[in-house]
Amino acid sequence: MPTRDLVNRVLRWRELFRTNKYPPLGNEAPEGPKSKYTNFSLQHIMEKYNFLPSFLLKKEFLLSLSSKNPELVKDAFFGDKYKYNLETDLPPPNNVQRKKDDLKEHK
Repeated sequence: MPTRDLVNRVLRWRELFRTNKYPPLGNEAPEGPKSKYTNFSLQHIMEKYNFLPSFLLKKEFLLSLSSKNPELVKDAFFGDKYKYNLETDLPPPNNVQRKKDDLKEHK
């Protein structure tokens, strides 16, 4: 896939995740007769957690893209708040010279 198409795809997904609002969990209406709790509402507590599905999906999607082309999503994915270490169990390519001490053995 050309880089331009990949960038457009990432931007479309990013916009989708940014604008997507999730419905309240369960039958929690903020107030009124359909409210689960008659004298108070827990909606203000759940608003803190409504972002989690979109946040986690976005990170998972960008993680798969960063393994293919890390420079493409570097600014969006590796911010100041979050640090990720990507490790694989695959052996290094044959054309790269490495010390035997640096390599991990497969188990």
